[in-house]
Amino acid sequence: MADLPHPWDMYASLQNSLRHHHRVGDRSWGTEAGMAHILNTPAGFPPTQHEVDQIVANDRRRERYLACRRTPMPEDVATPHPEEALHARHALATIQRRVSERNWQLLTAAAIGTNYEEIARTVCARPGALRIKVLRLRRELLALVA
Repeated sequence: MADLPHPWDMYASLQNSLRHHHRVGDRSWGTEAGMAHILNTPAGFPPTQHEVDQIVANDRRRERYLACRRTPMPEDVATPHPEEALHARHALATIQRRVSERNWQLLTAAAIGTNYEEIARTVCARPGALRIKVLRLRRELLALVA
């Protein structure tokens, strides 16, 4: 490989490291982040090797964390029957009519997996109190829908 000027030597090195790994994972995402950082730095202010290495390591760590949080979809999950989907929509509409707007937002935030600490900051409440409130709302609404 020919001698390349800085920072293209780092870019070529990162690009070369991708050739040996054919699987997309934390290593490839981290390498891509390092290459993107090199491309996005302003001309005349090339990044240092330490900066690029740190970006690669941080992105690899972030990708590993996100991969652990992803839950794989079970193989045996079937597509719901249209009547079941219609029944579920009707039940959700009934629930939405029965609860206040604030409680509906709380339930939807909890349902999509928003952290209770994050919800607590937006509504100025304690996370523990919100957990209890969601638990009580769910029990109350299960009795209503059943």
